[in-house]
Amino acid sequence: MNYKFPTAAFAKIEFDIKSWNEVEKKGVLKKFIRPKDLQDSKE
Repeated sequence: MNYKFPTAAFAKIEFDIKSWNEVEKKGVLKKFIRPKDLQDSKE
């Protein structure tokens, strides 16, 4: 991710670890959604 994280954005990061002690920049960004990426619902 090479840009600013916008307010109210969503990032899903997966880690192949068994405990929080193992977290060290090993996460893989699986999904990133900015508010402007969402379309208005007509429901």
